[in-house]
Amino acid sequence: MNLEDVSDHVLTTKSVESRVYNNGGVSVGHICLYDWDETPEHVAIDRADDLLGITILLRSSEGSYHAWNLSVADSKTTACRLLLNDDDATHNKQGLKRGYWRLRIGPKNYRDGEVYKERPELVTVVVNADVTDSAKQSRPHLDAAKALYDIPEPPKFQSRSGFSLRRDRG
Repeated sequence: MNLEDVSDHVLTTKSVESRVYNNGGVSVGHICLYDWDETPEHVAIDRADDLLGITILLRSSEGSYHAWNLSVADSKTTACRLLLNDDDATHNKQGLKRGYWRLRIGPKNYRDGEVYKERPELVTVVVNADVTDSAKQSRPHLDAAKALYDIPEPPKFQSRSGFSLRRDRG
């Protein structure tokens, strides 16, 4: 199979989405899920360092990075933050159309199971500012990242009670 031309193939993966829900299943906001393609690692790290709250920086492929910023905000604020911090324009546009943003957490596979892109790998975790309840960080997204990437509990993190993360159903 020609790995350079994926346009003729169905690709599958697993993803995380931006929505944060309360215990009643009502959406209370989004986290920022950044997609920085064709970006040197030092630039991706600098961008992560500039974000408030907890940011998990992942290398999604050579020269491309994903970042989960766990600060919860409404969808308009989330879209503006993504735009102001150089998120991929197509990624932001798709998120606005859907009403939520997604990033890949698993390998990207062809339908036959052959791997096209490996699973994103952890680069660093950045904790900026005093991360407290008033900072409104998504505990479920942090717990998911800890389980996926074997990261330790960030310092100064205080749990936000009443939040849950719905799992993808497919």
